[in-house]
Amino acid sequence: MGKINKPTGTIISKNRAAEIAGDWHGGFISALYSFASTKLYFDVMYNSYINEIKNEKPGTTKGKNDLKSLKRFFEYKHWEANK
Repeated sequence: MGKINKPTGTIISKNRAAEIAGDWHGGFISALYSFASTKLYFDVMYNSYINEIKNEKPGTTKGKNDLKSLKRFFEYKHWEANK
């Protein structure tokens, strides 16, 4: 696996990430639901988290910003797990 670059910008807290994931999850079997309910990050689920975020279509600027922040949070956790 190649080197993973550290994400830049503000990283939201785990609690805020769980709130956003709870707002946007795709149902009780989704990766975001799992994270929202446990607040546990599993690197093996990284692609599932990111794909689920990418599949969302927020209709507001707040929604877009929340999902961007959530994506950055998971990118940071992925970087942290693989540095």
